[in-house]
Amino acid sequence: MTSSGGGVFRTTNGGVNWIQQAPAGDYPNKIYMYNSRIGFIGFNAGTPTTKKTTDGGFNWFTVSNEGFTDIHFVDSLTGWKCNVFTIKKTSNGGINWISQSFPTGKNILNGIRRFSILNKDTIWGVGGIKQLGIVNRGMIYRTTNGGNYWLYQVPDTSINIPRYEYSNFVSALKGWSYGVLSGVHTLTGGDSTFYPMVNINQISIEVPIDFKLNQNYPNPFNPTTTISFKIKNSEVVKIKVYNIEGREISIPVNEKLNPGEYQFLFDAGTLSSGVYFYSLIIDEEIMDTKKMILVR
Repeated sequence: MTSSGGGVFRTTNGGVNWIQQAPAGDYPNKIYMYNSRIGFIGFNAGTPTTKKTTDGGFNWFTVSNEGFTDIHFVDSLTGWKCNVFTIKKTSNGGINWISQSFPTGKNILNGIRRFSILNKDTIWGVGGIKQLGIVNRGMIYRTTNGGNYWLYQVPDTSINIPRYEYSNFVSALKGWSYGVLSGVHTLTGGDSTFYPMVNINQISIEVPIDFKLNQNYPNPFNPTTTISFKIKNSEVVKIKVYNIEGREISIPVNEKLNPGEYQFLFDAGTLSSGVYFYSLIIDEEIMDTKKMILVR
């Protein structure tokens, strides 16, 4: 095979011979074949686009006006693609794509560069950064409802990988995530706690006389509610959510904050109806606890 004009090539005899299947002048940076007939090529340079073939690469047509850094399908119609800062889902074979953007939390640089699909519900992804003081730590994303709601982990490891570039999970418990030079491996589904993506907004810089946890509103709620609190010192602040049995199910806030009043939107999209409790924790000491009711 010789070519100096780009294109896409196919072999059916182990690479002995190659047949050009996209015109010279095309320079796709990614190729993904779901099967022998259906596949996608992505262009991130020039005019970013995604093209699809349904006849093994003999013909290609544009299905999106943007490229991708990774793409996977669970069947011929349902798939996801990411392009560094976004991830999108299709239910009609790539003709239309719906964004599944990540809310931006405090000290979080969201992004998804690679992802690994276990099934139509469970996806693991990497590419985001959590800023902890002057240190950047790589984030690992997971969804268990097809991307409608994402959680994340910052692996508790001395490796301190600033960003994970690749991810591959072969089961719900077993997987790998790697940066440029090193990575992490789990046999237990990662850490026990996943953090939701939340926007923490400082609504007042006035220094209160004491710590205070406010009642969420609305309450009862479905599926989102606002939680606000006040802190009088610059402290490591946690908001932990528990179910009726007292089992910790979420830590929507876990970072050092300056004095003032804060609020955030708590999304209970993955939880069932019932009574829940949330606590304000300052430097590992519980300051107050409130009850909230989720009604479906």
